Amino acid sequence: VHGGIFYSCVSMSEKIEHTTNWQAVSLAWSNRLDQNRIAVGSFIEDTHNKIRVLQIDESFENMTETCTFTHPCVPAKIQFHPSSEKQKVDLLMSCGGKEVRVWDLSSSQGSALLSQTMATKESKVLSSFDWSSHAPHNIVITSGLDGLCHIWDINIPTSPLFIIDAHDSREVYDVAISSTETNEFASVGEDGMLRLFDLRKLDESRVLYYSNDRNQPLIQVAWNSIDSHLIGVVALNSNAVVVMDTRVPGRPLHQLQGHSDCVNSIAWAPNSPEHICSVGNDRMAKIWLLNRPDSILEYRLNQPIHQVRWSASSPD
Repeated sequence: VHGGIFYSCVSMSEKIEHTTNWQAVSLAWSNRLDQNRIAVGSFIEDTHNKIRVLQIDESFENMTETCTFTHPCVPAKIQFHPSSEKQKVDLLMSCGGKEVRVWDLSSSQGSALLSQTMATKESKVLSSFDWSSHAPHNIVITSGLDGLCHIWDINIPTSPLFIIDAHDSREVYDVAISSTETNEFASVGEDGMLRLFDLRKLDESRVLYYSNDRNQPLIQVAWNSIDSHLIGVVALNSNAVVVMDTRVPGRPLHQLQGHSDCVNSIAWAPNSPEHICSVGNDRMAKIWLLNRPDSILEYRLNQPIHQVRWSASSPD
């Protein structure tokens, strides 16, 4: 996603595009194997933001809008239900402001219905969340600018299961739940730390990585969905992607340096433990093979790229 144009790259030489009349800030692929759907969220300095759901045809040549609905603030992150199976209830989750919202997309009227919200009275602005891919897909973890992470059961939206001060009251910018280890999650934040947590013992955490400049915040964390030992992080205003091995704290396994400006977002390949995509202000999308010093594929757009997601249902 960049500016008001949304691109979906089939390969680094082909694309389909969808133009919006607003700047796009968040992006999600549906995980269902029976659908090629994308949701994209707006960045409008107003209380009336948008989330649009698009369907890609079987030939992967066209995108059709299935619905656009109003979101009460900028949707910082959006995520489809993590299951790849066809669901009786078609759900999309978003966070923005002080709430996590769950939207029901199963209506035949081409609209989305607000199914439920999750927030506490003391909630501050949320920065991100992650929805567990482990069945029964009921755990959601949010990160906030108050330094707190809330662990929720989606079936009990009135009160979080746990609240932890994840980064000693410093702002938390992103959180990721392990796709292979049921109880583990990671967070990054203003303090420049990548921390690992275990839901079974939340009174302690492990610092896996410090940014080179400890005053340089980490803004994104992405956990490899195949190799549970690999975690990627991005630092604010950095042109590198740092890949850590959870078995070797403090020492990056790889530092992928090839962007000429800051990296804004990363996404692991869902079908390979060794491939990762990065996008940045240099208008480049780069795919990396971890053991190679340079990117193996590149694609240039005409504006800075703010967000990237890799489709699990159509990984190629």
